[in-house]
Amino acid sequence: MRTRLRACRCGREGFASGRRGPLRAVSVLLVAVLLAGLPATAAGWSPFQLSLSPQVQVVGPDTAVHGLRLSLPWGDNAEVNGLELGFYKTPADGVTVQCAGVSAQGEAAGGLGVSAFGNVGGFSGIQVSGVFAVSGWALDEAASIEGVQLAGVFTETGAVSGAQIGGLVACASRVAGLQFGGWTVAADEVRGGQLGGLTSGAARVDGLQLSAAVDLARSLRGVQLSGLTNVAGDMAGGGMQVSAVNVVERGRGFQLGVVNAGRDFNGLQIGVLNIIRNGPIPVMPIVNFGWGGDVDSGPAGEAGSIDKQEFIGASIIAPVAAAVVSLYALLIAYGVSETGSCMVDDWF
Repeated sequence: MRTRLRACRCGREGFASGRRGPLRAVSVLLVAVLLAGLPATAAGWSPFQLSLSPQVQVVGPDTAVHGLRLSLPWGDNAEVNGLELGFYKTPADGVTVQCAGVSAQGEAAGGLGVSAFGNVGGFSGIQVSGVFAVSGWALDEAASIEGVQLAGVFTETGAVSGAQIGGLVACASRVAGLQFGGWTVAADEVRGGQLGGLTSGAARVDGLQLSAAVDLARSLRGVQLSGLTNVAGDMAGGGMQVSAVNVVERGRGFQLGVVNAGRDFNGLQIGVLNIIRNGPIPVMPIVNFGWGGDVDSGPAGEAGSIDKQEFIGASIIAPVAAAVVSLYALLIAYGVSETGSCMVDDWF
């Protein structure tokens, strides 16, 4: 009986040691590979890269990776083509499918980039981030996005050719395509569509500017649609404003709203109150026409840029401040009404 038990025990131990054997072999091989890769290898290419840090990786930073790069937590290579996985992706050129916590892009990076927290740098393809994606004025760079840039909270770039979508804020120097922000959007130049959940601001708009509250454009050639106010400095190229209040300094086109106002305006106004300061009839209800005004006297088309940081800050701070003041007023009104009710009950 004892002999049989010893045989069973020896069999189990042999089986367990047999299972541990391959794991030990893999561990030893992995350590050996990493140690072998500690000295920077000569420039070339490799189908695989495993990195613990730029100093501890299978192949050196000058070696291009065409295949799979695992950055655990991060590594460094000048070029990567293929699949890249890691916690932090360092800048690298090439076309890849990236999945990382935070990604920093190279000057010629493209493909599909997915980051749980943030993307930093220009990109060609689809760039998706859970929180932020930055590549322009925030970094004092002229990086660009060709394709789609999407972030859960904040997205910003130097130039966009395609679509830029931010859960709250979208900001760019130049947009050729679509710019959307759940709260506010801002750009120096828009050729296409600019859509802000609350406000939209641009130095120049050739296309559509749409928001729930306020549209602001220094130069407009297209359409402004908002729930409260449209403001355009120059509409000499022709345009249309539709809102409760429409204001244009100089231009030609069409205004539809409750109050329409222009200084030098050639076109049609329809609203409760229509004002053309230098027009044939300065003030008219319902309908007013303007013609013969000097609408081309200004630097049409030279819109320059806007202070995007200031515009975004005002778009966020002003509504929040108004909401706080309104809530405070409601609380005071509620307190006064409750006090008044108690006084009435006591007196009568």
